[in-house]
Amino acid sequence: MTSARMLLGQAASAAVRWLALGVLLLLLASCAGVQPTIPDPATLQTPTKDVVVTERHLDVPHQVLGPADATLGGLREADLAGSADAAKQLLRNAAYTKYGDRLDAVMDVKVTPVTPRGWFASSRGLRVEGVAIAVTPPTAGSADALDLNEAADVATRALISQLQALPSFLGSTDRYGVVIDPMLEAPSGQQTAATRLLEQQVADRLGAYPRLQLLPFQISRLREAQYLLTGTMRRVAPSQDVFQISLALTDTKTGTVVARATARARGTPAMSSGTAAFSAAVSAGSRLYCWKTNPMFLQR
Repeated sequence: MTSARMLLGQAASAAVRWLALGVLLLLLASCAGVQPTIPDPATLQTPTKDVVVTERHLDVPHQVLGPADATLGGLREADLAGSADAAKQLLRNAAYTKYGDRLDAVMDVKVTPVTPRGWFASSRGLRVEGVAIAVTPPTAGSADALDLNEAADVATRALISQLQALPSFLGSTDRYGVVIDPMLEAPSGQQTAATRLLEQQVADRLGAYPRLQLLPFQISRLREAQYLLTGTMRRVAPSQDVFQISLALTDTKTGTVVARATARARGTPAMSSGTAAFSAAVSAGSRLYCWKTNPMFLQR
């Protein structure tokens, strides 16, 4: 009897040990099947500037900084569809931590569900990866004296390049309305043959850009437009047939000048007196509220 009891006791002890070992193995397998978040969010910096994260390839001039990637873990199957934004925010923080203030955007972003290896995987994750870039600082124009056609082209391209570099512009595919305020000769504030020609050439170039829509110069359309474009021509020196072209693009919703460009034109049509038109003086960082005071706009 004593031997039988001892054998039963040993068998029971072995069973308990095997049961404990089985539970331990299950726990280890379960832990091994948890998809971690990489990198650890506690080690990341939050950007101090607007950083665009987009699936699109950005055509704006840029410098490639390098790859960026992250994995948002601890997700259930049902969580995957609604977690893409959180995964992109993790990617944004990871890229900013890696590249610092040089980072302007992460483009060509791909989001892929991932499952940890093992039979007992208990969670899933989203892997996000893309290309980190720094937008090339746009030019403000040219100081060389060009013919009017070339000067209008240089100034307009500089204006568009600055607009393309805005985070709000980079991060969307929307089309924006633009109203052109009649361009004037400075300091007289008159429309002339030269300013009308400049205005037409700038309008032709802006109209060819697919993400900008030119709207008629009417106060009702100004309320619809995102931007107001103003421009002036000023003789550089009385003895020279050279004129400074200045363009400024203002956000009509905030009243802030978001881009401006200059160029010099030579041999322009006579800057003779013409028709006075509504215009507002603009400079970088200034705020325009002229359209909120019911100005008398010319309708064309």
